[in-house]
Amino acid sequence: MMKPALKDVRWLSQSKKKVLKVATPDELVTTFAQYSPMSDHFIIQEWIDGPESDQFTCNCYFDRQGRPVVTFVSRKIRQWPPGTGVGCLAVECRNDRVRDETIRLFQSVPYSGLGYVEMKLDRKTGELVLIEPNVGRPTGRSAMAEASGVELLYSMYCDLTGQPLPDGVTRDSKPLKWIYLRQDLQSAFLQLYRRELSLMQWAKSLRGPKVDAVWSLSDPWPFVVDWLRYAGVRGGKARVSAPRTSRAAHERSV
Repeated sequence: MMKPALKDVRWLSQSKKKVLKVATPDELVTTFAQYSPMSDHFIIQEWIDGPESDQFTCNCYFDRQGRPVVTFVSRKIRQWPPGTGVGCLAVECRNDRVRDETIRLFQSVPYSGLGYVEMKLDRKTGELVLIEPNVGRPTGRSAMAEASGVELLYSMYCDLTGQPLPDGVTRDSKPLKWIYLRQDLQSAFLQLYRRELSLMQWAKSLRGPKVDAVWSLSDPWPFVVDWLRYAGVRGGKARVSAPRTSRAAHERSV
């Protein structure tokens, strides 16, 4: 498969694809010629067959000595779009292989800070294959880690300010799930239509405690606007945004 090294404005304005799947060398050359005006550099990776549930992620933080202070592993359940998209339903899990490979990767170079690695199990070889690394920033799974009691950002803050690190987390409850509801509905409906998923399997996948990627009772507007914006795009309407208080109204209220 082929994907842009950086999705800048040229790529985003002309394509919504995350990766481009190619099957032959000739198809690779043709695809590169078609998409090369949209990006300066491309990454070529082997396509790893297998279900989305074979994909794992590990969020972590390494201190200034390169020691792992905290780690958090999750497993993907669904993604949107299916096959080559971004995770929309995931669950925390215990997988020491994923954790240990993540630590080994980051400790192979002098590194400190936030880290993230996505891996997939290659069922042909039984090996974990690196799909995508990220460094220096929180990712979507960071919110899932925080909701599970794994303090990624606070651990970084305490380490950098010389304060005691948070206590370790021991969970006795069911594993927490992370869901981006709108995209998970899109993914599930498409898989139901293709008969790749049954209603029973879908309902079972949603059981257990969850944290939503967008919804918050204390700040519901991002969730509402996300749905309205999607409806507007699908209906060819203008962009929808949350209402704002005008400057004049704000000045009167001060």
